[in-house]
Amino acid sequence: MPQQEKVEIISIEWDGPFSYEGIENELHLKNCPEDRGLYQIYCNHDSPNTLMYIGRTQASYGFRGRIEVKSDWLSWEAYDPEIFVGRLRSLEPDDDYATLLARAELFLIYFCSPPVNKHCKMAFEAVSAEPNTVVINYKKRFRLPYVVSNLTEKPHIYERISAHAAVGKTLEKAEDDNPIDALHR
Repeated sequence: MPQQEKVEIISIEWDGPFSYEGIENELHLKNCPEDRGLYQIYCNHDSPNTLMYIGRTQASYGFRGRIEVKSDWLSWEAYDPEIFVGRLRSLEPDDDYATLLARAELFLIYFCSPPVNKHCKMAFEAVSAEPNTVVINYKKRFRLPYVVSNLTEKPHIYERISAHAAVGKTLEKAEDDNPIDALHR
């Protein structure tokens, strides 16, 4: 008999792109006055439109305030950065917005690994410890994956199928191909 587990869904509706000046002039509030959520910054790094940073607003800072803090490195970019803002949707009245926002940021940084983010990239334990969660990115998400989830980071879920078919055990036993080995054969 299949086992059931509770899974929380965090829905994020993205909008953009906005320029740095557009955020300063609060153009991101034109279609939606909600000034809190997540943001992603794209610049030309190794290639055009590279996802460089993912962040979240704080209680005392909206999008403008948070992105203004990034001006120290954004001003050095050769091309104008593109900024996308995301707002949580489908919330229940008793949901803790700040907790869900922090979890969504953790998952997106962990799975996307933007180069400027220093925290959360190697956060396997933190991601695994969170409740079963699926983050769904809607609308103008640009290069973000449509869905990220911590279900594959939880052995009690993926190993339940069968001990022989367990994804985790299969991956642990797999060895990376080493092209140098092929030369010595």
